[in-house]
Amino acid sequence: MSTSAFETIAALAVSIVGFTGIVLALRPRVHADRIDRARLVDLLVAGFGVAFASFLPALLNALLPNEDAAWRLASGVLGAWFTFGILSAFWRMGGLGRMPAPNVVGSLIGMGFAVILMVVASGHWIDHAYGVYFAALLWGLLVAAMEFAILLLAGQDEANA
Repeated sequence: MSTSAFETIAALAVSIVGFTGIVLALRPRVHADRIDRARLVDLLVAGFGVAFASFLPALLNALLPNEDAAWRLASGVLGAWFTFGILSAFWRMGGLGRMPAPNVVGSLIGMGFAVILMVVASGHWIDHAYGVYFAALLWGLLVAAMEFAILLLAGQDEANA
């Protein structure tokens, strides 16, 4: 199992979270509404989750008797994490009706990944486990990057106001 691509994704995720801390520290304090706070939590959950999940297959491969079992368990954990993240985003943002459209679309795509990961975890499509897992990690990284970009743009809007 090649882990260099996963290590690169983990490094990018940690970088996004780190830059978020710098942006928040340098930004003047403003009142954040429920959606802004939820976006920040989504960014942190996505960033740290992707970083952790990037190392999970290698860790499980070292602990479990065969590689298929490691991929199945890693896929199940990542699928459950996606599901938890999406459900908690619904709750933090006040329900589906209050979520901005990009978050609704992103949540639907994330649920699609969660379903596919659970299919891999059940033992089906095990030959595609690496590709599915890699694509799901990229999606999580993209979510963190999008939330970071929105955070930056919101800061520019507040500075110009």
